[in-house]
Order: sequence, then structure tokens, then C-alpha cells
Amino acid sequence: MDQEIRYKILTVDLGKVRAKEEYKIPGYNMNVLSLDGSATLRLNHVTGDAIDLTLIDQIQSKFGRFYITNSAQSGKTLILAIGQHNFKIINDPMPVWQHQTDATLDQATPVKDTYYTILDTTPNVRIAFIAVEIRDTNETLQVRITLDGVAIESNAFVMTADIDGFIMLEENIDGFLLILGTTQRIGYRGYTLLEGKSVKVEVRKTTEAGTGNLKGCVSYSKKVKR
Repeated sequence: MDQEIRYKILTVDLGKVRAKEEYKIPGYNMNVLSLDGSATLRLNHVTGDAIDLTLIDQIQSKFGRFYITNSAQSGKTLILAIGQHNFKIINDPMPVWQHQTDATLDQATPVKDTYYTILDTTPNVRIAFIAVEIRDTNETLQVRITLDGVAIESNAFVMTADIDGFIMLEENIDGFLLILGTTQRIGYRGYTLLEGKSVKVEVRKTTEAGTGNLKGCVSYSKKVKR
């Protein structure tokens, strides 16, 4: 005799915008099997508090329906396992940092004082290094990093054409500073890992000496389940 199916796997394409979209799927527990973007969930009532699914692995509570909200995130997916009665999936509680393909920029004829994105807003990121370069003509460059909604700008640094510049982190009594220069230092009071729930990296030139390409590279990892 066939055994009763006590779970359901739901795959949600985050490329579609959702505003409290209703799912009439009852259950006693829910596991986030995979999420490479961001989304929130409300249980039972559309007016309930939103649960940030980037922060949790599982929910242990009886529910009759739930509501999902997400922005448009092309190529991103949410996968949920919904268990009935005593069916449970045990998640590994220890995530790991998985190296990603470098984010790069090669902007032709950059406009003065316009920020160009190297790494677009990405969840759960740890940055290994940031490098920038201006081609053909010396220019003054500046980097901006947005960590969890807080924008931090580096110093404006005169870059020699076709020479790499690197972002370093230095600390003082007022907090930390982003230092742009041509020396790549590793370790304490040199280049330090930056990480956040949401990270964006941009670069601009603040002078207009030429029209050479503005380039950038961010090497980073993302926190994922094992």
C-alpha cells in the first residue's frame, strides 16, 4: 500500500515581483532549502509581520497558508520544503562561504561624477578585494561601498593611467575608513574583509582629463548552505 506523501517542494521564481502573494498550502513546518536572492514571508495572515527568509533556515509552526513578497531578481530562486504532521527536514545549521565569479566593470567614456556599478546589490556577501583602474589618462577616482543600506565613500585618489588601485580598510576612533591607493596590503590595518547582508560596490571619476575606460573588479564570496 502506498505511503501518504507528507511534504511538498515549492520552487518560486524570484524574477517575478510579488506583493504578499498568497499560497494556500497548509503545513506544520517549513524549510528554506535554497535562496540565492531575497524574500519575505507571512504566515496565516496577510497583515502579519514579515519574516526575512535570508535570516532563517526553518519555521516550526502550524499554518494554513502563507504570503511571499519579493522584488524582481532575474535568475534568482527560492525553494521551500513544506512538511505536514511530523515530517521534518533537518538543515545543516552551519553555512559556508562559496567563492563567486568576480564582478567586473569596463565602462567606456565614463562621465565625471557618475558612479558606475561593479557589484550590484547582492545579499550575504564577503568581499576579498576591490581593484579599480582608469585607462589612457590620469584621473582622480573614488569608490563607494553600500553595506546594509549605509553608503561609505573612499578618499578621492589620483590614479596613474593603466595602474591598478586597491581599496583597503583602516580603523580609528570614529570607525573605519575606506582607503583607495596603489598598494595592496593584506592583513591587520591593511586590506580587511568586508561583509554584509546586502552589499553594493561602485566607482566614479571626479575629474575629466580624458575619455579612457573606467574598470573595476570585486572578488567576493556568498554565504550558502552546505
